[in-house]
Parts: sequence; C-alpha cells; structure tokens
Amino acid sequence: MRAVTSLIITIIFFLHPALSQAALSGIGEEGDWIIFKKLEEPVFCGIMGVPSNSTYLRNGQKVNVDRGSHRLSISLIGGTNGIVSFEAGFPIDNQNNVLITIDGRSFNLYTDPNGEVEDYAWPLHTEDLNIINALKAGSQAQITSNSRRGTKVTDIFSLKGVTRGLQRAKESCSNS
Repeated sequence: MRAVTSLIITIIFFLHPALSQAALSGIGEEGDWIIFKKLEEPVFCGIMGVPSNSTYLRNGQKVNVDRGSHRLSISLIGGTNGIVSFEAGFPIDNQNNVLITIDGRSFNLYTDPNGEVEDYAWPLHTEDLNIINALKAGSQAQITSNSRRGTKVTDIFSLKGVTRGLQRAKESCSNS
C-alpha cells in the first residue's frame, strides 16, 4: 500500500501545475481533445479535454462561480496505459467523492487523502484502464463534484477524439 501511495504522490507532483512548472507543448488537436507533451524529464504525453458545458448549483439554485483551470486528462507516463486525472478548478470537498459517468457507466474519483492537492481527483489506479476504455468507447462523460463552499458542479465532456488523440500522444512519446 505504501508503494502505491508513493507512486500516486509522485504522479501528483508531475501532473499538478502548481507543483511542477513543467513546459507543456501542444502537439495538436483530435476532435475535442488537445494532445500534449511534457518536455522536461521525465517526458510524458497525453490528452486533455475541457467541458463543453458546466452547471453550478448551491442549495438547489443555479449560481455563477469564479473557477480556475478545469480539465479531464489522460497522461501516458512511463509505459502505463494511462493515468486519468480531473482538475476541478476549485478546492474539492473531500467528504464527497467525485463521480465520472460515461454513457451511463459510473466510476469514483478520489481527492488527495492528505489534503495537499485540493483541486484534483483521480480513480484508483486499478480503475484507470476501465475508465480509459469507457472514454474511448463513449460519446459523453459527466463529472459531478462538490466544492468546499457547497456548490455542486456538473461538467459535461465530449469524447470525440479520445481514441485517436491517445494514439497520437503515444506515438509522440515513443518518438522521443
């Protein structure tokens, strides 16, 4: 368990923009997804998508919010099949899991148990491949999360381009 926790914390430092000011290079776009490559060691590639629609509810009422960067990413690091991460753009209420639903199939995403990275959520590493396969086969993903201020946030992502985007990211990293 300690080895898994250490690996997750290591990955957090590589993926979290505030912790690693690494240079990302945009390789291109595929459908609604951006293909990227991290140029500094360790080099890795991946894809990221931004929501096509977001709704914000507090006490059952629609509200407007000020939100930072938010995206769903799949990073290809060190020979993995991919690591899924969600950047919320706000501190996530860690008392509620984040839920990703892909064409009716749901998976839990979890926040950092130490509370050091407050705006990201990830699946258990054993679920990454299942989520990636669902993203490849699906047409839409919905991520539901709750902010620490009590706002329920629902993000909708188009999945157009996920499969080809991952292929291109993998090719880019193998050509490094």
